[in-house]
Amino acid sequence: SKLPIDNAMERCCFATNESINEMIVFDRNIRLSIRYDEDKNIFKYHKARTYKHFKSFHSSGCVRFNDLILYYLSDNTWLKYEKSVPISLDDCVAVMSEDKNFVHIFGTTDGNANECIHVKTQVNEWIQKETKIEKQWMLKDKELTDIEECKVELKKMKQNPDIKKLKKKKEIEMIIEQWMHLSSVNNIGWIDDFNMIILRYITPTYFKPFKMFENHHGVIGIKFSPDGTKFVSPLLDRTIKIWDVASGKEIQVLKGHLAFVEHAQFSPDGTMVISCSADETIRLWDITSGTEITKLKVHEGTVIRARFSSDGKTIVSCSEDCTIILWDVQSEHPILILEGHRNIKDVQFSPDCQQILSASRDGIISVWNAKSGKRLCTFQLYSYRMKAQFSSDGKYILCSEDSTIQIWDVASGTQVKRLNSDYASGYDAKYFPNKSTILSCLKGSVIQLRDIKFDTITQEIDSGIVFAIDISSDGNTIAFYSKNGTIHLWKVL
Repeated sequence: SKLPIDNAMERCCFATNESINEMIVFDRNIRLSIRYDEDKNIFKYHKARTYKHFKSFHSSGCVRFNDLILYYLSDNTWLKYEKSVPISLDDCVAVMSEDKNFVHIFGTTDGNANECIHVKTQVNEWIQKETKIEKQWMLKDKELTDIEECKVELKKMKQNPDIKKLKKKKEIEMIIEQWMHLSSVNNIGWIDDFNMIILRYITPTYFKPFKMFENHHGVIGIKFSPDGTKFVSPLLDRTIKIWDVASGKEIQVLKGHLAFVEHAQFSPDGTMVISCSADETIRLWDITSGTEITKLKVHEGTVIRARFSSDGKTIVSCSEDCTIILWDVQSEHPILILEGHRNIKDVQFSPDCQQILSASRDGIISVWNAKSGKRLCTFQLYSYRMKAQFSSDGKYILCSEDSTIQIWDVASGTQVKRLNSDYASGYDAKYFPNKSTILSCLKGSVIQLRDIKFDTITQEIDSGIVFAIDISSDGNTIAFYSKNGTIHLWKVL
């Protein structure tokens, strides 16, 4: 049988049990566990994990004692033991005595490569109860192992992860319990990488494919209804379509705009859809009948965005005519007009309806008082692709700009978090309702879910080029529309 070894292996360790022979063979990059059954003449092997720090050592030796394998490394310490042997050896070999009471180490030194040095040490000295620092070393190595194995498992599952199938779930629970009882936690603190392990298993925002609707070309955006049972999309053909999430069927096609439809979303009570267009109008639609309720016409340029306040009583809109207008829904008349704002591409209310957020193609984000129209603060970003959104409590603003996601504090006007991406450019980012997770779509045809507190990517979806994303109000469903004309719905596990 051919073994996956490119070069000669540097070390091996044997163990026998009647007719079963076991051997571990390893070098700096590969470790093989080999098992041979003499009675059945069966030879098996599998590739095992190599301790990553081996790569930095030039020579080592090992022996097996019961269920332990003891390694001697060229920095004259036994692996993960605080105690050390008296001399450092190169090109070393370790041998266990027949009575298993001693380990003999043979090797050379830098000063005299032709002379063999022999070091004899008692096994009992190395199998005593671990010291405090040894426990810390062992625990940290355990965490690193879990991180690596968790990554491998998740990579194998790719876009259809199933947390129930992860091998480490019960083991992670044991690790957490161990951490809670170890006094060393108080001394060395919580390890950042350990956060990622726990997060992989306790996060509620892990998604798998739910529905896929193909051959829907020309979709501009996607917005869920408040109850998450429908979503609305403006299309390049000047129409607006309402879809049923469960069946994927069109419920209504709204027609009436005379030019490109820029944006559409549901009212907070889910009974209406608001849309805006290059025909300089804002329109309200009844979703049951599909008929136009009213048309608002004051802007003298393309209306880029029109959104409801969370109480459904007010509408805020922005236009290429450099104005922001607040409308009273009941009277259908403007109640406040803010002028002189160039290149505005988006506008929205804060969750409490007291503030307005505007974003421009110049990379400027402004927060306004919704009653007086006074500018409260301004954040300067630099990308025309920048997008912004209030957090669910209105205290923070999430901004996506090129390869970074930024979080700004509204009260202080300062940046409190900056999350970098490995991808060259970001198109959009949105808060989940729990405000602890972010959904983002990136230029590299990837959608990411990221935990804000740990700054950890909890899931990546190979999505293809994406033009629109949204999250249901309960945070249990995400939707995205890709360049190939497919609408994807993913649900939480």
